[in-house]
Amino acid sequence: MKGKEKNQSKMNIDHKLEQKKIKNDKKDTILSEKLRYENADEIYE
Repeated sequence: MKGKEKNQSKMNIDHKLEQKKIKNDKKDTILSEKLRYENADEIYE
């Protein structure tokens, strides 16, 4: 039983890390989109 509980908590931690990573990826995507638009403005001016 103990081993199973240990696995469960490890899975939960992995899941949380995965969620965090997804959130960060989204942030990075938004940032790079923003930068792309700002750079595009500079190019067209």
